[in-house]
Amino acid sequence: LQDLLKRKSGAIIGISSVAALKGKGNNPIYSATKAALNVYLEGLRNAFSQKGLNILTVYPGFTDTALTFGMDGLMFLQSPEKAAEAIVNAADNGKQKLYTPSIWALIMLIFRFIPDFIWTKKPFVSDEDIKAFKNKKP
Repeated sequence: LQDLLKRKSGAIIGISSVAALKGKGNNPIYSATKAALNVYLEGLRNAFSQKGLNILTVYPGFTDTALTFGMDGLMFLQSPEKAAEAIVNAADNGKQKLYTPSIWALIMLIFRFIPDFIWTKKPFVSDEDIKAFKNKKP
C-alpha cells in the first residue's frame, strides 16, 4: 500500500462473491466473510481513491475450479481465464466494481429485492446438495 501511495497510482483488487450480496443458507459463514470484505474494500476505496488508487471489488459468479468441480446446475459457469481477463480489464479501466460474468449484476439486483419472507421459504440448495458438496473430491 505504501508503494502504491508513493506512486499515486495502482490498484487493489478484492475477490468477493455474489454470495456476499444475499445470504446463502448453505454457507452463511462464506456469505458473511465476503460481505465483510466488501465493507473493508469500500472503506479502502473511500480512504484512497482521492490519492490515485483504484480499489476494485470483484463479484465472480460460478467459476470452473476445484471448488465447483462436479457440481451440477451451476448457472453461467465461467473459466478461470475468462474471469481473470475480465478482472484485469476492469482494473486497467479504473472500474470500482465488477460482476463476472456480467449477467450476475442483473441477477443480484433481482435477488436483493426478494423479501426475506420469500427468500427463506424456498431452499435454493437441498440437504443432498450440501452433503454432496462436503463429500466432493476434485
